[in-house]
Amino acid sequence: MKKTVFFTMVSLRDGKWTRVGNAYNSRKQAQSWLSFIKSFWGGRSVKISQCTLCFEDGKLCEKSIRLLDSKYNMDA
Repeated sequence: MKKTVFFTMVSLRDGKWTRVGNAYNSRKQAQSWLSFIKSFWGGRSVKISQCTLCFEDGKLCEKSIRLLDSKYNMDA
């Protein structure tokens, strides 16, 4: 089974992107936070990042766990 979630991301001074906030079920839901995040982070660039997670027997697969850990700084 696969599930797509959306994350809000902000650009850091070193040019890297970091996740801020929760995972959202829809792009529209995540997008509703962008103006708040941009003003809170002092006008930094913000974006939505789409992530598709795979589940095996009701648990996240290893590839999804590694993706969440490396790209989104989340412990699965």
